[in-house]
Amino acid sequence: MAIIRTWSGDGLSPTTLTTSSAGPGDTVFSSIVGSLTIENSGGRAPRIRLPDAAAIKRVHWWPLHGTPLTTYTVRWYLTLGGYPDAEITLAKGQASGSGDKWSVRLTTAGVARIRDDGAGVVRWTGGTALPLNKPIRFELVVNGTSVNLSLFSGDTENSLGTATTTLNDSAIDELRFGTNSSTATNGMTYDDIAFHSVAAAHGPAGTPGQVHTHFIHNGTSWVAQDVSFL
Repeated sequence: MAIIRTWSGDGLSPTTLTTSSAGPGDTVFSSIVGSLTIENSGGRAPRIRLPDAAAIKRVHWWPLHGTPLTTYTVRWYLTLGGYPDAEITLAKGQASGSGDKWSVRLTTAGVARIRDDGAGVVRWTGGTALPLNKPIRFELVVNGTSVNLSLFSGDTENSLGTATTTLNDSAIDELRFGTNSSTATNGMTYDDIAFHSVAAAHGPAGTPGQVHTHFIHNGTSWVAQDVSFL
């Protein structure tokens, strides 16, 4: 996997999130809008906490790559304390000079949506409200103009919804996580964000640093190989 950007916050203490906040293997954010903090409590601590108040609050990576990419995967974990007072953006992909390409949004009823911002239309709307106070893993896989969004309960493979649709244009060199409008978010945290240039689900982050064993065949026998979670 060609991993380009990650943020887990491993080892960080509670404090204000800055463009220098980095744990082992982290990629610091290019910019931060709003008073975001590192919260060292909850199921995936440390994690990024968005303030509850109605305000724009987001983190931003740019540039992602030397040229805009059309094949990539974005993974992040989101925990909701409540549903927003108005529909908000959870994540979006952009291209410098040509604007938004897609966004993953959340309705006031807690339902996830994919919006093709280039065409200005909603491409998919899930029918089930996302759970509160539980980590939700988002896996957005983009291959050309085809996009698949899969939602899971934490590090498990228990599906909370999945959809495949198309985009008007998917080439991005910028990612934003958080809200782009002055809306109360009622308790929202992000963690274990990852971006890589392969059209395949990144998979669960697991416990950072945790080692699990799988087996590979060397042509004559099976050999144990330890792998650490990112």
